[in-house]
Amino acid sequence: MISEATLRAFSATIFYSSHDEHWLPKTLPACVISGQNPLCILQPRQQNVMLHYSLCNYLDRLFPSCDKEEIVGRASDGFWQEDCWVVYGLTTEQALPIASLFGQLAFFYLDENGRQVILCNHYENEEAAIAAAQNGYGWK
Repeated sequence: MISEATLRAFSATIFYSSHDEHWLPKTLPACVISGQNPLCILQPRQQNVMLHYSLCNYLDRLFPSCDKEEIVGRASDGFWQEDCWVVYGLTTEQALPIASLFGQLAFFYLDENGRQVILCNHYENEEAAIAAAQNGYGWK
């Protein structure tokens, strides 16, 4: 269970482009997912870079036609920072198992109503997460 303080911290996350400028989405809806620091446990930089690009490859494999963009999510106090992928057109049902598989406690969903923090489920194995993502995508 995520504490109220952690949820507030997630909600206050600020997104930046790779040029350290305040970021806004190109289109809506979109999901912002990180693969870094699974379960909010700080990882060495090299491990986080590997996780970030593993998530990118995973997204490419499952959703090859989805447009994505690399951004940075930063805590409002600057203490926590993670590289993220914005995936345009992805639904919460599609993003949830992927974020969960990468050990994330939450991801962000952006639409015309604003931004939501979506808490993650955790799947027993990769096959269960892939099945959930594919079912969310409308694959049978």
